[in-house]
Amino acid sequence: MSPWLRLVPASAGFHVAALAQAPLDIAELLRRARLVDVSLYALASFYHGPARHEGLFLGYGAIDKPDIDTALARVLAILQDMAPLPLSAVASDSAP
Repeated sequence: MSPWLRLVPASAGFHVAALAQAPLDIAELLRRARLVDVSLYALASFYHGPARHEGLFLGYGAIDKPDIDTALARVLAILQDMAPLPLSAVASDSAP
């Protein structure tokens, strides 16, 4: 999902933040995720005061490990539908 989001490094815990790499309608992403049974949180809701960054807060402590890949695939499909990327951008993202 790196064309859309950049994970913030974390060394402990059951949550991770992902910063938006480009303009993205976070509210619409959250709405669509709920429709496919994926719970995401807007990073802005965790700021005290105005949000400095747009993005997501993802929790993975209450989900079975095999279900994480399924949930992320659903989010990826939503992102691709909301903000499709040129094929070259997707190919460069999957390069080692």
